[in-house]
Amino acid sequence: MTTTKNIFGILDLAYTAQTKNHSNFIPLLIGHSGIGKTSICKQWAKGRNMKVLDLRLSLMEGPELVGLPVTVEGRTTFALPDFWPTDLNQEVLIILEEINRCPALTMNSILQLLTERQIHTYHLPDTCTIVATINPENSDYKVNPMDIAIKNRFCSYSVNYNKNDFLAYIKAFKWDSHIISFIEEGHWVYKTPDELSETETYISSRSWEMIDALFIVGVSLSSKILKDTILELLGPIVGNSFITYLCPTVEVLNYKDFISKPEISTQKIITLFESSPLRFDVIEATKQSIINNIGKLNKDTMDRIDKTIGNKLDIRKLFWLDILVKYTKEKER
Repeated sequence: MTTTKNIFGILDLAYTAQTKNHSNFIPLLIGHSGIGKTSICKQWAKGRNMKVLDLRLSLMEGPELVGLPVTVEGRTTFALPDFWPTDLNQEVLIILEEINRCPALTMNSILQLLTERQIHTYHLPDTCTIVATINPENSDYKVNPMDIAIKNRFCSYSVNYNKNDFLAYIKAFKWDSHIISFIEEGHWVYKTPDELSETETYISSRSWEMIDALFIVGVSLSSKILKDTILELLGPIVGNSFITYLCPTVEVLNYKDFISKPEISTQKIITLFESSPLRFDVIEATKQSIINNIGKLNKDTMDRIDKTIGNKLDIRKLFWLDILVKYTKEKER
């Protein structure tokens, strides 16, 4: 297991092994959709002033990698595809994308490339570094299994999302402050597809990147298109929480408020339940922040919140019950 932050180190190792030591050390980054595998590879290449060749193998057939046959002086040869590097002085990062989404013929066509840095008569320049990225082979993705022969040509790394890595990335690239603070305060926690309930939407780094793009072009916080897009990308639970966070008419609490001032924060929730109309979006946003960070609340804090809620059954059912269930499961681990 590794995180997105460690991809730079993995690529440094691959670069040295392949371009300096002529080794066949080729990383295969395996991770869920949208967590940043390819974008981080491109960021690494940019930092080294390397050209990037992004080969979407799921869109290609084997002969496209070799080239079309042509006749030269009565003999058949192959016209080299224009995407293959030929400049011996240009460093290139070759990203083999979606290997397990392409047909077997295409997989077989890259076997020689992975072991001999060659496809038919074409030899890859020593200035090229190869890396591959795929989604996991499980029920969440419709992919084609890779057999032992091709898997054995890679050094595989399972890449996981990491909150701190993602926050460092979006801060460095100056994403919208609302997105940064929403994630930093724990209102959203990444979940893999198999961790989602039937009512939850899969949300990745790419989902947030698309929302940030709307802020970059100046879409108004109150516009309907922004709200509709947020709900489509984030789903109703996280989407409504984020919309409330963007345009709050009342205070949205987070788990830190309950750690520092459990009685006062709980009393604010009680006030929300007594208000009309009931701001369930704000209540849900607060509840999700606590659930997502339940491991940071100790027994004393939980007891003080529980005591403040008292016998208010509606609050216990709609707000406190899910938190208690999550807390109990966390302690049973």
